[in-house]
Amino acid sequence: MTPTAQIFFALSLGAALTYCLLGGRALRWNLRGRGNMALALLCAGCATWSLGMGVMLTAEHRETALLWYRIAAVGWFVAPAAALHSYLRLLHADRLGRHEWIEPLLYLPAPVFVLKTWNGFVGPVDVTRTRNGWVESVAYLDGWYAAYFIYLLTYALTTVTISGLAWRAATNRTDRLQCAWLTLGGATLIPLIACFGLIMPVVAPGLPEVSHLLALVWVLAASKAMQIRNPWTLTPQLVADQLLEALSEAVLITDPSGRVQVANPAAERLFGSTSRELRGSHVSLLAPLRDAGLVVEDRVRLDVAGIEVEVRAACERSGDAGADTPSAEGSTKGDDAPPRDLSRWFDIGTSAVLNQLDEPVGVLITLRETTATKAAEHDLTYRANHDLLTGLGNRHLLEHRLDEAAAAEGAHELAVLLVDLDGFKAVNDDHGHAVGDQVLAILGRRILGCLRASDTAARIGGDEFVVLLPEVSDSSHASAVARRLLDACRRPCDVEGKLLRVDASIGVVVADAGSVGHEHLLRLADRAMYRAKERPEDPIVITMAKRDPGAGGDPEARALDGGLEN
Repeated sequence: MTPTAQIFFALSLGAALTYCLLGGRALRWNLRGRGNMALALLCAGCATWSLGMGVMLTAEHRETALLWYRIAAVGWFVAPAAALHSYLRLLHADRLGRHEWIEPLLYLPAPVFVLKTWNGFVGPVDVTRTRNGWVESVAYLDGWYAAYFIYLLTYALTTVTISGLAWRAATNRTDRLQCAWLTLGGATLIPLIACFGLIMPVVAPGLPEVSHLLALVWVLAASKAMQIRNPWTLTPQLVADQLLEALSEAVLITDPSGRVQVANPAAERLFGSTSRELRGSHVSLLAPLRDAGLVVEDRVRLDVAGIEVEVRAACERSGDAGADTPSAEGSTKGDDAPPRDLSRWFDIGTSAVLNQLDEPVGVLITLRETTATKAAEHDLTYRANHDLLTGLGNRHLLEHRLDEAAAAEGAHELAVLLVDLDGFKAVNDDHGHAVGDQVLAILGRRILGCLRASDTAARIGGDEFVVLLPEVSDSSHASAVARRLLDACRRPCDVEGKLLRVDASIGVVVADAGSVGHEHLLRLADRAMYRAKERPEDPIVITMAKRDPGAGGDPEARALDGGLEN
């Protein structure tokens, strides 16, 4: 055996071993998966083909060379059918599942040609001994030989066609990559058939057959495609794809320039676009969040591992639920309003997408809806700071607002008005507590209607209300508000068809902001309120609280005689 023959023999054995390893790996992925079994059969056919051609090359006698040639023929007749079967299983498993009768039909031509070959269908093919060993040669052409090449070309063209069409219909990068590998494998088979099956035996009849070596590209491409995404094997890619589809969070993966490359079904539902429509769009597509009434707490700027992507996000709630406008139904402060189902809230998370060299190649953006959590937090905050019967603030909120007003910058005066209802006990005794509660709710709404957006109203006792005016020009401003409150309380309340009347006494304290603690302000307002009760004809008393520089900083109160100034 010449050195050239030895080299070709070693290459053939190495190729056969490689095919066996690839086939074993396909079965190891999933022994029962039909796509894996088809790929394993493709590898077995190519291994038989390679082994037969290698041993034939080194045979001593013509009969032995023909025997190994026939063994090799079994492999190359079966391989195209197995390849087409694996392609269909990878790309159209759902259709094959409904039409399983198609699968055995794919293999019908192969046994026909195998039987003809073993029964003397060497036909136009013969073996010739050369200085490099036994090689096949074409003696003449006939119908069987033409049918053989039509069979090979039909299967090869079919594999290329279905993989190419699947590539055009692919909706994500993974599917496109898989189809590209399948197309490469099918396209490799066509020149092998044309060159080494038709041209080389005629042009160079003494050249050893090497197509079984070059078919490695075909098998490796099919194996790689199945490794990328195999519906019968738990691969990392399959797990990642299933995880993206199962996530309730919207997930976007962008390239370094901020253009979307991957969008999961949750993102499709969120943005109202398909994955194909989202792909290639800049991450600024998050802008529809604002138009759709979706809310992101702040403007987010992603700076992950050197990749900077700006996310345009709505900063305020839709429906203007947070506007600081007076309301007849709730608190005057927007952030204290009861939860209103006008907005959707999302948390945005970002992380870098790294390649195998730990280099950033993109950004992973997740949007998790936190509307329910926000509503629960808002509800808890509201309940902790409000009287649920009237919708006004409670003592805790009032003290917080008093501290805020005292800490505000600039020299200004504030006013505290304590409103105590007169005659309310009689309403409770005569009509019951349920009616009394409705009266309190009506009065609470009326009190809010008398105030500005910056003012605060709170219920601190059964029939006691406190109003904070954080900034007043002088005592006349507080007097005007007190008069409006008194008139509002004196108007009859229509409850269940009954006109119920109550009166009120109002104590007012006007002080320089920060000069008096809130506890002392409330005590002064309470004293003024009791003085007002002594004068039912004009039950409003205003007290000026000033810091006395000569008394060690202790405040002194001075009552204004004459009551309310009109």
